[in-house]
Amino acid sequence: MEQITINVQRNSIPLITADLNKICLIDPTRVITYQEHTSDDLLAAVQTICGNTTDNLYKNAQAIIGQVDSDGNPIYPGKIALFGVVYNESTATSGALQTDLEIISNKDFYCLVFNHKFSTHGALEEVANYVNAHKKFAFVEADFSVKNSMTVISKRLAFIPNTIDIPGLKSVALAGRYVGYGFANTMVNARILNGVQVDNYTTTDLNAYLAANYILYTNVDGIVSTYGSMCADGLHHVDEVMALDKIEIEMRTNLRRLQVYSEKIPGDSRGEMSIIHEVSQVMQNNSDLIAEKDNGATDYSIVTGNYNRSTRKYENIIVNMVLAGAIESVSVKILY
Repeated sequence: MEQITINVQRNSIPLITADLNKICLIDPTRVITYQEHTSDDLLAAVQTICGNTTDNLYKNAQAIIGQVDSDGNPIYPGKIALFGVVYNESTATSGALQTDLEIISNKDFYCLVFNHKFSTHGALEEVANYVNAHKKFAFVEADFSVKNSMTVISKRLAFIPNTIDIPGLKSVALAGRYVGYGFANTMVNARILNGVQVDNYTTTDLNAYLAANYILYTNVDGIVSTYGSMCADGLHHVDEVMALDKIEIEMRTNLRRLQVYSEKIPGDSRGEMSIIHEVSQVMQNNSDLIAEKDNGATDYSIVTGNYNRSTRKYENIIVNMVLAGAIESVSVKILY
C-alpha cells in the first residue's frame, strides 16, 4: 500500500495547484514565450508562430484538439499552453533542459508534451526530474533503447514509440484525449485516437516495447486505439496516477480554503467536523475514480484524527480507498 501525505498550514504561502485540464506543448526548435490558449484560438496562434500550417508544431496542436468521443463530440482540454526553447540534445550541456523547464515551474498546467522525439536518456531523465519535483505528468516519445538506458524512472512519464508519424504526434494526441476527456468528464481509459497512424512492429520490437512498459497503437476493426496504460516505472497506470493527483490537489485546495476563509477553526469537535466534512466532500466528488463495493457503496473510509493542542495541529486523519482502475484484458475458461 502506498501513502500520500498532505500538510496544509494557514500561514503557509499560497498553494500553486495544477490545472488538471491544461496541457503545455513544448517546442525545442524555437523560442516561444509562455502563453495559454483555448481550443478556439490555438491553431491561429500556432500558425502565427510558425508562419504556415505544415510545421510539425501546427500538426501537433491539431492533434491535441482533434480528439473526439465515441459519438464524435470534441473532447478539448480546458487550456493549451505553448512554450519554446532552442534545445539540441546532441550538443546541450547536462541539466540544460531541466533549467529551461524550471522557467515555467510556477505555471499551473498539469501535462507536458513535446514537439519532439527524444534521442538521449539524459534529456529524458531531466524531464523525469522536473515532473517528479513539480507533480506534473509527461507523455514522451523515444525508442526503447533510449528509455532502457535511463537511471531515473518515474511514474509521471508515459512512453510512446514513434516510427511513422511526425515527432510528438502520438504523444500529444494521447495527452489530448487523457487530459481533455479524463478530467472534463470522468476518468476513463483513453483508447480511440484520431489523426495518428498504426506502426507495424516486428515480433521482436513488439515484445521489447511491451517489456519496457510502452503504450502502443493498434488497429482493431479499422479503429486506431492504444494498447496498454503503464507508466515508465512499470508499477503504476496512467489513469491511476492522474486520479491520485486529482484527489490530492482537491484535498489540499479545500483544506487550504477552509483555513484561509474561516475566521477560526475551533480546536474541538466543531473544528473536527468541519475538517472531516471537507475531506469527505473531496472523496464524494471523485466517487467515479474510486472502486465500488458489491453493495454499491464507494470503497473508501475516513478515520478521524486528533487535535494536538500544543502545536494547534489536527493530525493523523487517514483515508483508505481503492481506485477503480480499469479492466484491460479478459480471460474465460469454458469447461465441457
